[in-house]
Amino acid sequence: MIEYLIFYSIIRLCVLGVFLGRIIKKRAGTMEIIQLQNLTKVYKNRVAVDHLSFSINEGEVLGLLGFNGAGKTTTIKMLTGLAKPTSGDALIFGKSITKHTNEIKQYLNVAPQETAMQGI
Repeated sequence: MIEYLIFYSIIRLCVLGVFLGRIIKKRAGTMEIIQLQNLTKVYKNRVAVDHLSFSINEGEVLGLLGFNGAGKTTTIKMLTGLAKPTSGDALIFGKSITKHTNEIKQYLNVAPQETAMQGI
């Protein structure tokens, strides 16, 4: 079981690395690529992401690791426009994920974990 969890975490890191790598290649020259500002998502009475704030600069790669239910997938869903934040915002190349979702989607390439391991 532990081998599966380690493999699963590596797959998640690779998917996120590809996601961020594609963004950085598309828009080289911008210093701050992604900026999260108190990003929050609440489902009914459960807080999935709680006031998450950080930034990713050009050339940096970020890995999201955590237990099931920690908010990793929800964060990616919000950044890619698949889920709307309850509060807060994130900027990708200075564009708000809540106001400019369609423009931001032009820069994104995402391989969700649900489909990344099919056929293995």
